Amino acid sequence: DVGAFLSGGVDSSAVVAAMARQSDRPIKTFTIGFREERYNEAPYAEAIARHLGCDHTTHILEAEDAATVLPKLQSAYDEPFADSSAIPTWYLSRIAAGEVKVALSGDGGDELFFGYKRHMTERHVGRLPAPLRRAARVFAALPPLPMKAGNAVLQRWQKTARSAGLPDGGARFFAKTQITPPALRRRLFAGTQLQGWDEEGAIEALAAEYYPNMAAISNDTLEQFAMCDLALNLPGDMLTKVDRASMAHSLEVRVPMLGEDIVDLALAMPADVKLRGRTGKYPVRRAVEPWLPPGILDRRKQGFQIPMARWFGGDFGAQVEEIWRESGIAQSGFLNPRAV
Repeated sequence: DVGAFLSGGVDSSAVVAAMARQSDRPIKTFTIGFREERYNEAPYAEAIARHLGCDHTTHILEAEDAATVLPKLQSAYDEPFADSSAIPTWYLSRIAAGEVKVALSGDGGDELFFGYKRHMTERHVGRLPAPLRRAARVFAALPPLPMKAGNAVLQRWQKTARSAGLPDGGARFFAKTQITPPALRRRLFAGTQLQGWDEEGAIEALAAEYYPNMAAISNDTLEQFAMCDLALNLPGDMLTKVDRASMAHSLEVRVPMLGEDIVDLALAMPADVKLRGRTGKYPVRRAVEPWLPPGILDRRKQGFQIPMARWFGGDFGAQVEEIWRESGIAQSGFLNPRAV
């Protein structure tokens, strides 16, 4: 049997809707949900599954599940892997593997059709006059805000302002996809083998290492940004995450959005067709809208996030800290133990 991962977002919904139109029996679909409403896309996935007549399974993920799976993740990924959604992807693969041998996913749609919030941000930033973009770095130079939930919006603005003065869309891609702010990394690297590695100009140097001539890709900074997403983030993070988790359960996951015809079509489309005003993936939305429940695609993009802050505040965080202390990493010389 062939099933599908269904998050309730545009891309997985498009894939499942297309499958349902081709199949003479219900499609088996699988979703991970959370107790925390802010992170829980399961109700949207369930609504789409009902509409399409799918044989649907939802698994609610708890912090205890995450703690249990950590050693298995370490074994499957072989190296440090910073995408926390590897945890729900692992369980999603395990559940699907119990019922099907192959599952389809919607990976690739965001990168090809400009579905990330950062693509819209780059469109706005890239159109600002250079003097105004450089001035934005004054705001970025302010001390980083404490890592508290109430500061999340200002933290994002500060991150955007830090990247605004960078020379092109490629450099801004590297800046926007940082997980931690530079000031925090400098604390983590102080007195270690990495001290001085992340000083002024490090982002520009990293971007130039990958793309010495960014203008050869495109004169449009959004196209530059999106090509980095497609060529670096997609294989290095998204596809690796799903491949390792699924293969650990002997499950084949295929990505129809990355079929040659769709990739060729997407790369030939002008940026303003794919990102229309504030709506990313506009052509995909319009194509599949008649197949789905009315209004289901109108909500804001959520992404496959987990309630990490709350989990870290409980037993899961204590377990991670214990692993850090007892594994020998604390004495490795790569990160400053006090900063950690």
